[in-house]
Amino acid sequence: MEDKFVNLKGLPQKLNLVDRKKSAKGEKITLRNVRWIRVVEFGKTKYRYSLDEKEEWKEVDIMKHKTTRNNKHNETILINLTKSRPITTKKFDSI
Repeated sequence: MEDKFVNLKGLPQKLNLVDRKKSAKGEKITLRNVRWIRVVEFGKTKYRYSLDEKEEWKEVDIMKHKTTRNNKHNETILINLTKSRPITTKKFDSI
């Protein structure tokens, strides 16, 4: 059964991600106030503080190093995490 669980605690280190406190423009990010997130490419996240279409997207780069952006290791980890697994009938009925 252990093969069904993924340890997420070490995932940021494996993917070379960091917790940025400021946007690309140097503005402080208040994650609890973010209402809309859009990931355009791995490591670059755009966000808005409202659901208003007119609000400008703010951007944050969460990669440690620019050179790791095209790392095949990162792609392998992401593929393994996003593989779909069939849901058992018992689980589906309990949802």
